Amino acid sequence: VDAAVPDAAAIVDAAIPDAAPVVDAAAPDLAPDAAPATITLSITSDPAGATVTLDGKRLGRTPLTVDVPQRDARGRLSFRKRSFVGQSARVRLDADDKVHVKLEPQFELVP
Repeated sequence: VDAAVPDAAAIVDAAIPDAAPVVDAAAPDLAPDAAPATITLSITSDPAGATVTLDGKRLGRTPLTVDVPQRDARGRLSFRKRSFVGQSARVRLDADDKVHVKLEPQFELVP
């Protein structure tokens, strides 16, 4: 009669998986995509309130501080304000930078 009963220990061992998962040490870490590096541009003008564009893209009005994608290049900032002559400035896009321009009036006021 003992021969009809299967070995209970063998059944229990086969039903329980290993507690520790097997990790493949050769598999590369799947890190989330890193955010692109940015630089900070601090931009001012005299007088304040000039509209600023970087390579044709509007950034806002002075004074402003803006983060832009870092790249190994230079960009062109353009400054426009009503009744003032527009100005342009070159800016490095590989490191934080400060830019200040003085806008000249379009017309001289005569008393």
